[in-house]
Amino acid sequence: MKILYFMLFFLLANLIFSLDCSVFGYEKKDGRVYYSSNREDRILVPEADIPTFISEDFVGASHSRYAKDKKNVYFEGKIMENLDAATFRILALDFEHAGVWGTSCQIPDVTYVSKDSVYFENNKIKNADIKTFQALGYGYSKDKSKVYYKENEIADADAKSFVLVTDNNDIQKEGKMIFSLGQRYGKDKNSVYYKGEKLRNSDSKTFVVIDAIYSKDKNNVYNNGKINEETDSATFQK
Repeated sequence: MKILYFMLFFLLANLIFSLDCSVFGYEKKDGRVYYSSNREDRILVPEADIPTFISEDFVGASHSRYAKDKKNVYFEGKIMENLDAATFRILALDFEHAGVWGTSCQIPDVTYVSKDSVYFENNKIKNADIKTFQALGYGYSKDKSKVYYKENEIADADAKSFVLVTDNNDIQKEGKMIFSLGQRYGKDKNSVYYKGEKLRNSDSKTFVVIDAIYSKDKNNVYNNGKINEETDSATFQK
């Protein structure tokens, strides 16, 4: 009986949580545009040009913080003065965790371009080469000579050989936009990285992601980027 009560509570909580999420983001109503961060906090976006207004990252995420029209780029209902609407484009949406709720209520990290600059979550990626810049997913990106995690360059990472390590189920593309979910591993010819940090004693040639929690190489088993000291890599099975 306790299990039944728990399941009913879980389903009800999930439903309520999903309903709450449905009011997040931008809304066109009665000839105006509003931005809501919760049920009680709704603000008017008075500068919005209704015919050209679009919620730019409203693909796969119910909470859309970015939008633009023919004149401006908006973040959470406010004009971003330093961004150019004509060249503004979302490159990637990165969801940190799958979680029990799925991705419907999660706020993704956003990588975007405006004019000749690239940004991660409103932080400029300094010295990025926009002509060769690629958003990869999981917060990683690279250009012809550097690798980045979020807005920061990864020291000594090799851009030419750097790739994500994934089972391909958590990376999707919608046109030129990338969606990623979950793992944060990348590697180059020399090292393995988790959330931009080099994993000590890792072997990039044998490193594989096993599932949403575990990964391994010939030297170690990893649990969300941390070495599992009590597990032998040669005999580990999941």
